[in-house]
Amino acid sequence: MMPKWVTAPYPKSLKNEDRDVFSTTLQGITLAKKHSSMGNNNAGVYSVASFDSSFARLFPPSIAAQNIDSSRLLVKVLKQIDDDMVAEVKALTIVGQFVASGLLRLPIAKSNDVGRIKRSIKIREVRGVGDTLPNDDDLFELKPVIVMLQMPGKPLTHIPEFMSEKNLETKRQMMGDTLKLMCDRVGELALEHRFVHRDNIIGNILVINKGTEVVDVNIIDWGGKYLSSINDGVTWDDLMGWCHNRWAVYVWEASL
Repeated sequence: MMPKWVTAPYPKSLKNEDRDVFSTTLQGITLAKKHSSMGNNNAGVYSVASFDSSFARLFPPSIAAQNIDSSRLLVKVLKQIDDDMVAEVKALTIVGQFVASGLLRLPIAKSNDVGRIKRSIKIREVRGVGDTLPNDDDLFELKPVIVMLQMPGKPLTHIPEFMSEKNLETKRQMMGDTLKLMCDRVGELALEHRFVHRDNIIGNILVINKGTEVVDVNIIDWGGKYLSSINDGVTWDDLMGWCHNRWAVYVWEASL
């Protein structure tokens, strides 16, 4: 059940000027390996092999000032453009994780389509009809993408000190410390920007640690589906009461 202070899904706040964020064809960026597999709302997230100055010109001033290299970037390939994706761009921009968005020329995703085209090319070569061969464009398509900062940290489930810890109370302490920092960050952002991040599963909270000590966290995955606008009267206590109840240690523990 949604808290009473939630007013509407965040995508409902979009204005006409928000909706042209995928109108640019991106150039000067080369993808590397897949960072994470296809999700419910995307066709995979990729690391970046390189980018050139033509792509860097698109950086928001706050990103350009960081003098980042390709290792700091991730590219989310989208299945489609809808209000949830547009809202994600808006939210990423607000929290300082947005780099660029638009259409990127990528290999055709379905392997059977690629195989069909390659077989067609081979048959035509054998038959001597080279003048009608498809060009490279037949193997590529323009896909909507969001380029974002790769934030420091790892989910607890990827941290060796957490996964190898035998003492259950120590693991629970690490989860509790992470959740405290996470709820504080969610609350601060909510009060400042009037929307709340609700998708606080263990994989979306990146932990910076020193051994079993949780030092800091970064929140990722700002898809509009799990963002909600909030009313002006919401208080810190409202947000903390909701967050610590919805995302208690036992909730995360059940997902391990």
